[in-house]
Amino acid sequence: MLYEMNNEEFEMIVKYANDELETIPGDVLSRFQNLSWAVQRKVMNRMKTLEAKSGRLQTKVDRLTRRETAEAAAGNFGETGLDSVEVAIMVVHYLQAKPGCRFSKSRVISILYEMYATWLHDKRQRLFLEHPAATEYGPQLWRVYKRLDLHGEVSREQFKEIAGKNPAVAAFARNAVEKYHDMSERILSDYFKKSDPYRNASADRNKGKWGTEISDADIFAWKDSAAK
Repeated sequence: MLYEMNNEEFEMIVKYANDELETIPGDVLSRFQNLSWAVQRKVMNRMKTLEAKSGRLQTKVDRLTRRETAEAAAGNFGETGLDSVEVAIMVVHYLQAKPGCRFSKSRVISILYEMYATWLHDKRQRLFLEHPAATEYGPQLWRVYKRLDLHGEVSREQFKEIAGKNPAVAAFARNAVEKYHDMSERILSDYFKKSDPYRNASADRNKGKWGTEISDADIFAWKDSAAK
């Protein structure tokens, strides 16, 4: 029977099979080899179970480590000093420059959220002062949603004034629009909804309430994980 081997002997077999033990006492190995094939198979299945548990545990440890790193960094995030509506106007300016490009506030906000997350991770700065919030339809920027006016063109003078406050952000907005202007809003929304930052702020994890701010620490950890 399997239980004829004591726990210490069993652990030796497991470590030996996993190349964590170079040698194994001959009597222990002999006892294992003398077991019936059915019992040896049980031992091997047990090893696979332990390996799977070990893998899941390591994944959890890695996730917690990233979270702790992000939380430590969260207190050190800087600010660009820009308002979310100002960055939205930059995005709109570049979208309007795309021939035949039709867009809604939802598309602008989706691009802004991806920009916010990437900038937070790469620059250790909040792209703008407003914090994204989780809604049933995806990440939301309420200030942008309420104040951004999509009627009419963004004037060259208005864009220059805003872009002049932070040319690096203006260039970043141009690149983001180039990358995401023709991507389906559905694809972007589904991508965000599957991420840990959004799920942690969703109603499912906040007593059924929508509108919780999406944690900067979670966003940082999400992007950090994707970068590795």
